[in-house]
Amino acid sequence: RGGGRESVSHNAPPHYNRERFEEALTLAGEAGNERMMALTLAELANVATRKGETPAARATLGSALTLSRTLGARREAAYAIEGVAALAGALGEPGFAASMSIAR
Repeated sequence: RGGGRESVSHNAPPHYNRERFEEALTLAGEAGNERMMALTLAELANVATRKGETPAARATLGSALTLSRTLGARREAAYAIEGVAALAGALGEPGFAASMSIAR
C-alpha cells in the first residue's frame, strides 16, 4: 500500500490492534495527552466497526467526539467523524451520522 498516513488499523488484524490501541489509550491517559486519547478512541472504534461490534463502535466514537469537542481539537474530531462515516457505511445507514449529534 501507499506511503501515506494510513491508519495502523488498516494494516494488521483487528485483535492485534485492539490490544495495542488499548495500551496506547492507557499510556496517553497517564501522560495527560488528551488529543492522543481522542485519536486512539477513534482507532478503537474503527477496530470495533471492522469486527461488527456496533454498540462498542458507537460508544467509543461518542467518547472520541465528546473529548475532541471539549478540547476544541478539530483534527481529532475530523478523524472521529471519519469513523462515524465508516460505521454508517458498514451499517448501510447514511443517516446514522446525524444521530450522533456531532454538530453542536
